[in-house]
Amino acid sequence: MTWEQRLRRARKAGEFSIADQEMVGAWPTCAIGEKFHVRTRGIAHMGLGLKVERLGIDFMHAVESNDVYTAVRIYDQIQRVEK
Repeated sequence: MTWEQRLRRARKAGEFSIADQEMVGAWPTCAIGEKFHVRTRGIAHMGLGLKVERLGIDFMHAVESNDVYTAVRIYDQIQRVEK
């Protein structure tokens, strides 16, 4: 399941699943990792920069706090990032 699908499900349910909240904390399974195929603990070596890292962290906090609206907004920003 992709983050787009998880976000769609969370919008309907009004909250994220526990599995979503557990997955979002690791780069390989977060929205940044999904978009840029991150398979390590961080993104610094990919040249994506601190702004992208900040988006990932903000996305994680939104999911963990069940702030679906903010998570969707940040996800949209992540999707607009060019490598």
